[in-house]
Amino acid sequence: MDEFIAIGHTQKPHALTGELKVFVEEAYLEDFLQAPMVFLDLKGQKLPFFVEQVRGEGAMIVAFEDINSREDAEKISKKELFIRQQDLIPDTERQLPVKDLEYSDYIGFQIQDTQLGAVGVIEDIAELPQQEMAVVQYKEKEILIPLNQTWIVEVLEQQRIVLMDLPEGLLDL
Repeated sequence: MDEFIAIGHTQKPHALTGELKVFVEEAYLEDFLQAPMVFLDLKGQKLPFFVEQVRGEGAMIVAFEDINSREDAEKISKKELFIRQQDLIPDTERQLPVKDLEYSDYIGFQIQDTQLGAVGVIEDIAELPQQEMAVVQYKEKEILIPLNQTWIVEVLEQQRIVLMDLPEGLLDL
């Protein structure tokens, strides 16, 4: 039986041709680009999808085989993305360097939500046992935003922006 590794997730459709935005954790980027197929968990089953084309940096735009319309892309959007354990590239054969993300490097960066726009500037990073949280002033109060890789769409280092796809209602807590 195949062993699966979660490497990221699909995001919303891009344009009308069936392409999707895809987030892949940096540590698995090379594996994703080299894998013969990826898997999506649909209705409790991991189904294979073949990648036809990948373009873009940061937020990747992916065309999957047999996904040819926005409606098809909607059906597989916001799903966890997997590869098989056997498709992982051995560390000795990797060519892309993997840089460890240090959230403290993003103090002073602006958090922007894909739907709401500017949220606030990261004033500090709170290190909690479960995860690290960005401390941000939002609507005149201090809030904590989980720095969860599945919610970070892209880090634009030149513009000092952390683009996030935050769950609905998170900022209202």
